Amino acid sequence: MKIKKLTTNQLKKSREYLFTKRLSATNKEEWQEYADMSDEVSKELQVRVL
Repeated sequence: MKIKKLTTNQLKKSREYLFTKRLSATNKEEWQEYADMSDEVSKELQVRVL
């Protein structure tokens, strides 16, 4: 997924989706993968808001 090409609305929805996926993760590796992706999305949102 190319984060920079997403709109702010799409980024917010992606963050919500990734949060939900983290809650349903069945192992630590899967949880960490979703957490890392969520961090990237959150950083991009912060850059756009500032």
